[in-house]
Amino acid sequence: MERGEELPLIGRAEELAFLSTAIAERGGAVVAGAAGVGKTRLAREVSSVLVLDGWHVAWATATRSGSDLPLGGVTGLGLADDGMSFQGRLGLLSRMTAVLLERAGGRQTLVLVDDAHLLDELSAAFVHHLAISGAAAVLLTVRTGQQPPSAVVSLYKDGPVPRLELQPLGQAEFGELASAALGADIEPDTLHHLWSDAAGNVLFLRELVADAVEAGTLVQVGGLWRWEPDGTVGPRLAELVADRMGRLEGDRRLLAELLAVGEPLGADLVQGLVEARDTRSLTRLQQRYEKVALLIVDELGFVPFERAGGELLFNLLAQRYEQRATIITTNLAFGEWVKVFGDEKLTTALLDRLTHHSHILTTRGESYRSHRRTDDNGPDQDGRSPSSDKQETTAPPPRTGGGKKGD
Repeated sequence: MERGEELPLIGRAEELAFLSTAIAERGGAVVAGAAGVGKTRLAREVSSVLVLDGWHVAWATATRSGSDLPLGGVTGLGLADDGMSFQGRLGLLSRMTAVLLERAGGRQTLVLVDDAHLLDELSAAFVHHLAISGAAAVLLTVRTGQQPPSAVVSLYKDGPVPRLELQPLGQAEFGELASAALGADIEPDTLHHLWSDAAGNVLFLRELVADAVEAGTLVQVGGLWRWEPDGTVGPRLAELVADRMGRLEGDRRLLAELLAVGEPLGADLVQGLVEARDTRSLTRLQQRYEKVALLIVDELGFVPFERAGGELLFNLLAQRYEQRATIITTNLAFGEWVKVFGDEKLTTALLDRLTHHSHILTTRGESYRSHRRTDDNGPDQDGRSPSSDKQETTAPPPRTGGGKKGD
């Protein structure tokens, strides 16, 4: 897959049909979604379909730099010029509409504005004018979490235009898209890792795969693509992440940085190790976990596992001992861990490694979730939260050279 190559549209048949109907019957639509989820790609597909049906499509992309300029958001349409005569704001909008329709030459017209949440007020008013007057259909993309201009909001809040919330691709569709992009099937373990890392985000998938192919860590073995990441990140992917990180401030940025070096894993960790052993991919999975700077094992003991699973988890944590940081959260006292691992000697050996160089924190009191539920619904009949005696023990990462801090 080449850089900048457009990915095929997969898993969006229902959304494509919805937007086509909305444009034809309701005068347009607004597509909202997270950055990279595929809003622009879907809008481009809608545009291509309408062009084949004889529509005139005019496209503009709003930008942060243009949001400070009157009509900066629709400059790409090329409708306004210094010689345009008009009287007042309504006159300007009417004249721009007339120019647009003149260029359409009697064809049905769609005005497509990408990143419409960045429109300046006058550009937003023009788009609103087109939709409400019925002069042209509009298709707008906006980023979830960003506040669009009031004229855009009124289109789907009070006006005739529906808003479509575009969700990330499901795992099956994601796999089909990744295989189509690479031109061959992908090893199941590799596909799982790509899915987990990209979280259904099409833009991130494209850059992640392109980086891996260029770096030689994503290769074909026996007709299947296999990914063996080495921890390095290519320049394009680094720029993409830096751009997203650069928009975070304060505590949000700090939290993102902490999560970036950690890999939280829930009750499916042991199951994943067992499955990897059965499919002869355990070594690659172990090597991946060994390289993670901070491994977070959440709710250890929430789901019991067989002796074989306990041995695999012991081996993983033993390999990380004094090499990488590990955090474990659990509701079980150390004396109860043997029930989870099923072997007293193995449990003792594991606890010996985990508690060496570590801080052990014990929290007592009401569950946060129960507390929130109590606030919403009121306390039980005896006035107590149902989980007021719940205890949770957390073993944060080992710190070489530090002392043991007991509870």
